[in-house]
Amino acid sequence: APAAPPAVPAVALTLNIQLPAAGPIPVNTTAVTASGSVANGSGAVNISWQTDHGASGRAVIVSSAWSATSVPTPSGSTTITLTATDAQHSTVTRSVTVVRLQAAIQDAVPPTLNIAVPLGTNVQTSLAKISASGTASDNVDVTRVTWQNGALGSGTATGTKMWNIAQIPLLVGSNTVIFRAYDAAGNSSWRSVIVTRR
Repeated sequence: APAAPPAVPAVALTLNIQLPAAGPIPVNTTAVTASGSVANGSGAVNISWQTDHGASGRAVIVSSAWSATSVPTPSGSTTITLTATDAQHSTVTRSVTVVRLQAAIQDAVPPTLNIAVPLGTNVQTSLAKISASGTASDNVDVTRVTWQNGALGSGTATGTKMWNIAQIPLLVGSNTVIFRAYDAAGNSSWRSVIVTRR
């Protein structure tokens, strides 16, 4: 008798999550829409969702695409688990974890600015230009250090935590050069040096 043809293995029900992506989400996102695709189901497929905070619901399926709107995401970590079940009671489960961070505390602390060169707050020189350097620090991050000498000009230093300026132009007579450090929140602090060009 001819051998019976080998049985064709059933293709397993598959469930994919496309959104949300795992990881951090914006701080003001109190709910997300989960969506993805389902394939190889036998008959009608139902998809339910549940979070580890106790919320649950059902996804809407159109063709092979599914979506679940208004899945709540309280502050901190939320694991969303989706379960697909077809007419033959085959089930498949997938989950994704998102994290809603607390809003950052408003940074009101200005940077600290130190000038190493020129040394002192009153300096005399015969040069038409001087250089300057120093350090700056902040509780979050220093974004830039700038200089200004009245109408003669202004500019941005090279470097932040350790900064330097190659050439600051000087008028003959008294020059008040203002150095300013900024942080990411826009806070700033300043120091000035009076440079007298002979």
